[in-house]
Amino acid sequence: MTILRFVFGLLLLSGYSSQTLIASQPVEIVKDSIVLPLPQINHTKKSDQEVATSLKNNAMTVLDDYKWKKRLLLVFAPKEDAAYQKQIQLFKQQQVGLNERDLLIVQLLVEGTSRIDSQPIDSVLAAQIRERFEVEQQDFQVILVGKDGTAKRRDLSLVPPEVIFGEIDAMPMRQQEMRSRSN
Repeated sequence: MTILRFVFGLLLLSGYSSQTLIASQPVEIVKDSIVLPLPQINHTKKSDQEVATSLKNNAMTVLDDYKWKKRLLLVFAPKEDAAYQKQIQLFKQQQVGLNERDLLIVQLLVEGTSRIDSQPIDSVLAAQIRERFEVEQQDFQVILVGKDGTAKRRDLSLVPPEVIFGEIDAMPMRQQEMRSRSN
């Protein structure tokens, strides 16, 4: 038993976790000596494919986390060019209107820092969102996503906040929200 503890300790020092060792192949005992099948012990680190799959699943669910809570305004651009900056500026000047309509701005750039509600997000996640909404890397697009998670409007050029607000205010869910807030 002392030898087993010693070998177990050496393996832990070598970077194997106790979960890996417990879940690994059975230990074979031959005449008071212990034989461990070291090549068959699995590392607990995820493979590149597992990480990529995890990120893709994450991208598909990140926006779904806002479902039934927030409307999203997805602003896609290749980089922070003049059109992109002007669009973001137009909406930031209307923060009260954004708040009243439970609307978050999601900035999705190919080059630069992408953000959800001013919080940076990973470029892989931004690319997955771009793929989900079928927006090419070189395209500028503004997509309004309703609380139900579906795209309600797509614009290929600058769109004034009043146009987006009008679209939202015409939605049955928004009209219900306005009635319940006035009571």
